[in-house]
Amino acid sequence: MFRLSIVSTVIVVSLATTGPVAADCGARPQTPTIPNGASAQIEDMKAASKAIETFSESMDNYADCQIKSAQSAIDARNEIVQRWNQEIDSFNGRLVE
Repeated sequence: MFRLSIVSTVIVVSLATTGPVAADCGARPQTPTIPNGASAQIEDMKAASKAIETFSESMDNYADCQIKSAQSAIDARNEIVQRWNQEIDSFNGRLVE
């Protein structure tokens, strides 16, 4: 039980001291103002349509970047855990000898 506690502590410290992996996705796109359909003029609706289209594309790009950044963080975590497990196996192998 004590060994598991040490392992957990080392993993947490290792992850905390690993450099940031996150990509710079920039600021989240701002939500455009949507006009009131009951009172808006045609020009307002056309402008809003363009703004929504631009927002949708920007948000897709932003979300894709966030997903890639999250996957990169997961990959980094998996790598350090795998390395740790290899070292634990090596250490435990020495104890058996």
